[in-house]
Amino acid sequence: MAQLTPLGWTCIGGTGRSLQTHFTKITSSTKKIEDANNTIKKLWEIESDEKMQFRNTMSSPEDSTTFIIVTNSLKTENGRYELKLPWKANLLTRGTTVKELESNNVWWHGPSFLNYLEEKWPQNHIEVTQEALIEVKKNPVLMNFALSTEVTKQWLDINKFSSWKRLIRIKGWIHRFIRNCRLETGFRKKGDIAADEYHESENEIIANAQKESFEEEYSNIEKEKPILISSKIISLNPQINEDGLLRSCSRLQNAHYLSYDVKHSSIFPRGHKITKLIVKHYHDEANHVMGTNQLLTKLLERYWVIRGRVEIRDAEAKYNKCKLRKCKPAQQLMALLPPMRFKEPLREFARIGINFAGPFLTMQGRGKIRQKRYLCLFTCLLSRAVHLDIAYNLDTNSFLNAFYRMVNRRRLPLEV
Repeated sequence: MAQLTPLGWTCIGGTGRSLQTHFTKITSSTKKIEDANNTIKKLWEIESDEKMQFRNTMSSPEDSTTFIIVTNSLKTENGRYELKLPWKANLLTRGTTVKELESNNVWWHGPSFLNYLEEKWPQNHIEVTQEALIEVKKNPVLMNFALSTEVTKQWLDINKFSSWKRLIRIKGWIHRFIRNCRLETGFRKKGDIAADEYHESENEIIANAQKESFEEEYSNIEKEKPILISSKIISLNPQINEDGLLRSCSRLQNAHYLSYDVKHSSIFPRGHKITKLIVKHYHDEANHVMGTNQLLTKLLERYWVIRGRVEIRDAEAKYNKCKLRKCKPAQQLMALLPPMRFKEPLREFARIGINFAGPFLTMQGRGKIRQKRYLCLFTCLLSRAVHLDIAYNLDTNSFLNAFYRMVNRRRLPLEV
């Protein structure tokens, strides 16, 4: 029992029937309620006939100098604290016997005014003289408060992983290890990771990423509150399914031939580590040949990535294979023109170059077999003019015949 006084909180009263060991101790506990002050004020302190004696005791300079609110405390096994009474104005310090305490209603049941309504309770007005306040020794009282808050700590650092499947498998092995530690040896599970364990680990990783990125939206949906209009996912009509995943509710509910993941895709934030791992996983499976739209269509079969095209382009910009596939050919510098192209005289076919092309099938006449012929190309190195002639074969005589025909028409060249 306690009450707020000018000197602080004062406590009085007995706690047990073992009077030989609890003459100078009480048991108190604290509760986490907002109206703690009002609740404590309702507790009784002493009877009205004890007020004057308590006031005179505090006004005494000798008692005031030795007045300490709490001199000793002891924590019991049930988590409560036992405190020694600091004042002399109580039944125990007046020489009361055990028989008198057994028949004393004030000691066991409190003052008689507790049986009435609170409005009829007497008011305690303790007056402390200025002389007593000067002599009071003010000892600082340290109070510790422990607040329990729910903290979701990720004991598996996803930033250290570069593979989506490896992250899921390691998560599954950790869950199996924890379950096996809680079971007896004969009931422990062994072997490879099962399909249900794999999907359970995958859903937990995705749910943690969604709670981290869409904390406010996730909390409002759990509490059945509306989502803010400024939210990035309000247009997706998000809902939380039985797996605890934040999924979109599309307009494809009546398409029974589509899977559940297509109609209710899991929502992923842009730029999150999990989103990057999933995009990388699908991109590697396609051997880096999928385009942006094709990869986005593949992702939409299970996931809805916020600004998915931008996320895919950012991922492609980091892969060397994608850079090599999309690179442009180099623009090589042309070599200098040879000096022979600028020598005089500057007439046509004074300096020429010769090339052959073919073979070409030619018709010799009706009913005759087609024969192969070759094209002899004479190029003027000065003007880039071209003279075409036919070579019947790839031997020397065929070339010389074509060359003589060109000379007869274009004059003899100086350089070939």
